[in-house]
Amino acid sequence: MADRRQACADRPSRPALRGSTQPRGRAGRRRGRDILVFLHSSVIPGPRTLERYARAVAERDTSGIPDGPVVWCSPVLRLPPVANPAVGYPLQKLDELSRRAPGAPVLAPGEIRVEERSHLFSPGSFAMSADDYAEVGGFCADYAGPGLETADFARVLDRAGGSLAWVGGAESYRQPTEPLTPEEEARYARRHAATWRERWDEEPDHPWLTRLVAEGIIQRDGSGRIPDPPRR
Repeated sequence: MADRRQACADRPSRPALRGSTQPRGRAGRRRGRDILVFLHSSVIPGPRTLERYARAVAERDTSGIPDGPVVWCSPVLRLPPVANPAVGYPLQKLDELSRRAPGAPVLAPGEIRVEERSHLFSPGSFAMSADDYAEVGGFCADYAGPGLETADFARVLDRAGGSLAWVGGAESYRQPTEPLTPEEEARYARRHAATWRERWDEEPDHPWLTRLVAEGIIQRDGSGRIPDPPRR
């Protein structure tokens, strides 16, 4: 299984549909003392997002973080639809306009909190040292589009003895995006389930898939298996 994960990390990213992992794969090829900051294309960084992440990585040795690679993250606050697309959001009022997702932690600026539940990792906004990213192996480029690539990365982080840590004061802001159609979600789900089985030799169990089954968008067979995508 380790060989399979390494193959995914080293393979050049192929063109994806929506939500490509390609930029993350390219960023992970940088080595050395760099700090890599990852933001979803819909996310606006806060005024101190980069500074807080950089300080957290630089002060890692004094923050009580366990040994191993670290993913530094911060809550991504949700913005309403922009009132005037030609003008955009008033940057000085993003905090006032946004709302915090249920269950998102509230931290003081500069506070560091280790998150034991690595499955809560979200790729909307996070940072890693280039060396830590290289040690984990990055995101598997076999996952084209949104779905299980985040859960896969969290599992690889666990297997590498890594940690997830919240960084206070590094909040960023997510703009509304057009939702996927049921057909798109079904297509991604079948493809991602097949990739997960190939990598981990088990059927994926994820809240996203549970929702899709409950809504009738995908089905599991009698053994709990999600059918493979149609062959082209």
